[in-house]
Amino acid sequence: MTPVPIPAALPDGMRRILVVEAGPIDPGSNAGDRACADLLDGLVAIGAEVRFHALGTRGSSDGRLISAMLDRNPEIAISHNDGDLKTVLDAEPYDAVIASRPGTALVCGPAFDARPEIVRIFWGHDIHARRLAAQRSVRGNVTDRRSALVAMAETRNWEAFDLSVYPAAGESDVVNEVAPGKGVASPYYRLADADLPVDVPARTGRHGILMVGSSFHAPNADAVEWAIAEILPLIRADQPDAVLTIVGDWSLAERQSLTRPGVRFTGIVTEVALRALHDEHVCLLAPLRFGGGTKRKIVAAMGLGLPVVTTDEGQRGLLVRDGQGETDGVGLGNDAGSLAAAVSKLHTDLDLWATMSAVAHGSVQNVYASAAYDDHLRRVLTDGVTRRDNRLLL
Repeated sequence: MTPVPIPAALPDGMRRILVVEAGPIDPGSNAGDRACADLLDGLVAIGAEVRFHALGTRGSSDGRLISAMLDRNPEIAISHNDGDLKTVLDAEPYDAVIASRPGTALVCGPAFDARPEIVRIFWGHDIHARRLAAQRSVRGNVTDRRSALVAMAETRNWEAFDLSVYPAAGESDVVNEVAPGKGVASPYYRLADADLPVDVPARTGRHGILMVGSSFHAPNADAVEWAIAEILPLIRADQPDAVLTIVGDWSLAERQSLTRPGVRFTGIVTEVALRALHDEHVCLLAPLRFGGGTKRKIVAAMGLGLPVVTTDEGQRGLLVRDGQGETDGVGLGNDAGSLAAAVSKLHTDLDLWATMSAVAHGSVQNVYASAAYDDHLRRVLTDGVTRRDNRLLL
């Protein structure tokens, strides 16, 4: 890898960083892959020399995904499905390894035995065991065995890694109960200038409600099914012309089963098209009844000045919240009636819409703008060095 200038803000000895994932990432397909892409962007921006290593494959799409990753970040090196982590670590020296998601991190553990000097950082995304438990309580489609295995993997990762990073303070607090001092909360989403426009299109001319999420992620599937069955009919009783636009990957059979008056599926769209959809709609609806981490769809909508209507679960993990409801551009409700009422009010109260739009747009800049993200990332690396040094003293 070609050496790059190292900013003074990088901690001493923290130069060459290996990011490990299960396979090549597709930032347009899900929030987890997008968070990993943001991590790579941030590492490059602060001057680290970065290699991405995919432990496995995504089949026939690997070539396309790797090419897209290099188009996005030509500065990074990529290795793919060409040996286990120990082989990669033996081939070149690295100062830190960042393992993304629980299964990947668990596989990485044995490779660290011969390399104690490497800083080990677990990028957890959300506490999967908690999310699965909540999913089971709402939908009942998660087995006890699956929940137990995931919980075991996450606990082992918290103990084995020097630092476990989550996007929400509530999750890092859970880590610290198991592995004191090893849990830290840091933004997962890095908003580019296009995600934080100087001028937000006015309320005039906007129409309808936007939802974002693909069906393979259980919280999204549940939210869309609930919205179509119970929330949208209440909205249309007050706003007969309201249309719910759903962006994401949904099969033909799923779309057909959910087709109702006022429902429109777009499929997967480009980032440019998604931003345009935010500018066309009155609000983002995110009626999440279970989940984890921080919901990128909510952060993205706030950055684009689109008011959000969500649940307590949806707003949990937002690092920008300093109040409730209208104070930060997020309206809350936990039943179909209150969610529908909040959406309807944004259709009719132009002053409320303008206030929520402006506050949402401003609040995320302090945490999720690229400069703020990069500063948090430097702190994470510094914390990782401290934790590594403490481990070596034991």
